[in-house]
Amino acid sequence: MKKDNSKIKQIADSLGLSVATVSVVLNGRGDTVRISKKTQKKVWDEAKKFNYTPNIYARRLRTGIGSENTYVIAAFWNVTYYLNEMLAALTRAVMDQEEERGINIELVVVPYTGGMISEEADKISANRYSGILVFGPSGNDTEFFKDNEFNIPVIFCNRRIDGYNSVIIDDFLAGEICATHFHDRGIKTAGILGVDPDNSAATHRCQGFLEKAKELGISVKKSWIVNDNSRNTSSGYTSMNRMLDSSTFPEGLFVMYDTVIVGVLRALKEHGLKSPDDMEIVTYGDNVVLHYLSPTITTIRVPTSQMVDAMLGLLINVLEGKENDTIIKEDPSMVYRESSPAP
Repeated sequence: MKKDNSKIKQIADSLGLSVATVSVVLNGRGDTVRISKKTQKKVWDEAKKFNYTPNIYARRLRTGIGSENTYVIAAFWNVTYYLNEMLAALTRAVMDQEEERGINIELVVVPYTGGMISEEADKISANRYSGILVFGPSGNDTEFFKDNEFNIPVIFCNRRIDGYNSVIIDDFLAGEICATHFHDRGIKTAGILGVDPDNSAATHRCQGFLEKAKELGISVKKSWIVNDNSRNTSSGYTSMNRMLDSSTFPEGLFVMYDTVIVGVLRALKEHGLKSPDDMEIVTYGDNVVLHYLSPTITTIRVPTSQMVDAMLGLLINVLEGKENDTIIKEDPSMVYRESSPAP
């Protein structure tokens, strides 16, 4: 705390401001006491030069709660479609990082609705947290972050945004992997189900698949590309029916999200079709349910545990001044099951 007070005085002297004004800004109360945005920005810009990190636990330390090597990390969680299994992986990553680094991490989950993260802006900018992990931002959400600067580090899951750190999956490669698999299986026609035009990751998967399919001579009709952003069983059922109601259907199907598979299989059954006999299926993601369906579902596996561990490790490195302006890339991999066996 003495070190923090010393830095606050240095920042104040450098800017010609009072220690009280600088302290108020750095404690996230600049708006409350009507300090201008311009002055607040000057304070934060100068604070970065001095490697100042807000001591979130200062008040707790006075009462004997918390410790100086404790980080308060918020996971902003898109409740519209993000999976609980990734949240479970995040909690495990917290435990691993605590043990490995000898630190304490307080994890706070902040739910938000996709496209509406701007409504949580006050939580992001009020110095409540040491840093933030963002899961599942939509196009509107990413635009919000592009248009704003925050005084704490923000790490994104599978979104590349200028000025921010990210851990991403090579989604284009995932699409290529699926198309190559279908080619190796001798499949000549293929479709894509569940493309979300507002989701850059899904768009990249679709692009990778279509470009590789064209290169390999796999036919993909427009009627076999079904857009849907709901990502649940009902939408899988509805989308699959839309594809099957056309005069023809493809031999292979690339499903954008594993959460829709139960609905997809139900629609196939109602049309008197089976997988893999009538249509081979590959999905993206590896939900545990896929292991117990009939048929079991071939997937392009996302390294969920590695991703969240990399996100958390990157955030802590940034907080400790060891890393910045970093993009970490994780590769997907093929897992063969009954719905589309190994070539």
